[in-house]
Amino acid sequence: MFTRFQRFYNSIKLVADLVAVAFAFALSWYVRFTWFPHESVPPMAETLETLALVLVIFPVVFRGSNLYTTNRGRTHIQEVFEVFKATALSTLVLVGVSYFIRERYSRLTILLFAGFAFLALTTVRLSFRALFNELRRRGVNLKTILVVGAGELGQRVVETIHDHKELGFKVTGLLTRRPEKVGR
Repeated sequence: MFTRFQRFYNSIKLVADLVAVAFAFALSWYVRFTWFPHESVPPMAETLETLALVLVIFPVVFRGSNLYTTNRGRTHIQEVFEVFKATALSTLVLVGVSYFIRERYSRLTILLFAGFAFLALTTVRLSFRALFNELRRRGVNLKTILVVGAGELGQRVVETIHDHKELGFKVTGLLTRRPEKVGR
């Protein structure tokens, strides 16, 4: 069941990332050619080709950067940093690929796009984290854990798990070698 839910969750993240990236690209095009007028606006076919490249490159790089894997222990700052690295790498790949395929696309549009994409993707990712942290606090999508050791360290592990319900772990029991600790 967990893998099926994880695939569903990853597909939602993928679609949300694609929508965020497409929105960032459209916004960057609008800002570039509305706020910073230029005598030559690229043809719509060229713009759509670049958008198609974006919609292929970004998910591939994000998957390679392990942004579609479960990492409940990752902090918000770590998530933002991982999105930043993946966005920067995706933008560099986009510039390289578009340079070899055809003439350069507007550099200012690409620069604006990188910034807008980072902001949009960060907003989407942190929103997902907040939503799932709240769902886990309410007992949805929990992973069960069996703690080995009922001593002081085992007790601290159990307390830490109970204090951080947003991670989505539930202690089902503790294992011990000592018969006198069974049931306590």
